[in-house]
Amino acid sequence: MLEVLMKLGDERSVAAEKIARHVNKWPGMGAQALTGKTVIGWREQQRRSTGAQRKRFETVADATLADPQPRSTVEGLLRNGPPGSWKS
Repeated sequence: MLEVLMKLGDERSVAAEKIARHVNKWPGMGAQALTGKTVIGWREQQRRSTGAQRKRFETVADATLADPQPRSTVEGLLRNGPPGSWKS
């Protein structure tokens, strides 16, 4: 999500903080508190990955960016959590 928001022109730290705020509200995330720095760290880790892991990262980002309204797609994921995730 951070990769997509940055490619849409959002500033890295602002987008990362936004993602962290939303993820912290997801059910099942109560035992840990994410920060924008954590989100940035995850993105950096994914960008350094290789092989299948890197391919999955790029596929998700590219597919989201190819959506007619990628920002709306990201907003929905932030609001609702990832597909197939737990529900409260």
